[in-house]
Amino acid sequence: MTNIFRSRVSGDIAGFLLRLAILGAVALVPATARANSPQPVASTVYVERQAQEGDGSRRVRLEPASQVRSGDSLLFRVDYRNGTASGQKMLTSAVPDSVAFIGGGDLVSVDGGRNWGCLDDLTVPTANGATRRAVPDDVTHVRWVLTARANTPGLLFRGRVR
Repeated sequence: MTNIFRSRVSGDIAGFLLRLAILGAVALVPATARANSPQPVASTVYVERQAQEGDGSRRVRLEPASQVRSGDSLLFRVDYRNGTASGQKMLTSAVPDSVAFIGGGDLVSVDGGRNWGCLDDLTVPTANGATRRAVPDDVTHVRWVLTARANTPGLLFRGRVR
């Protein structure tokens, strides 16, 4: 009986540490969102929760991502207010390692932000030295291209907790 208890406690601790690591990575997203010139940036992460209504329909609600589990759908909202500077600006946000990219943004990177493009146009190296077409799971960063007069209340991208 002691071994069963230890196994359950070890599993609980491992689960707790995994949830803690995911929340830590999600909490870093506001710090990684940045513009190419100093601008106010704020970020919020929501978890999508689905509930079945009495009539059989499903209702989706967004909640602050204070508790997430593997497989949860997340919505990242980056708030940006363009200052008085003119010209095109770019806003970049890292995708946490614990999150698989689903979609959003104008451009993506699959190599840590060195190269940018549409996902269909990007490739990643394989173990045998060849390349393959990039897939959403390869995305490391998301970028939005903003015009000089754009005040965007929320730039969005979606992900799923690995």
